[in-house]
Amino acid sequence: MAKYNLGTSANVVQLKKRLIELDIIDEMKGRIQFLDPMYKHWLATRYFTVR
Repeated sequence: MAKYNLGTSANVVQLKKRLIELDIIDEMKGRIQFLDPMYKHWLATRYFTVR
């Protein structure tokens, strides 16, 4: 949480809830999945700089 400046664990729960409400992610069978593959790609390459 500190590495990505996410704040407290309660904040992470709220962020997750909001992403689900915005249809960016979904929780299926206990796993988090991106609903938009391009958003996943953008997040990985632009925000987290994962290649």
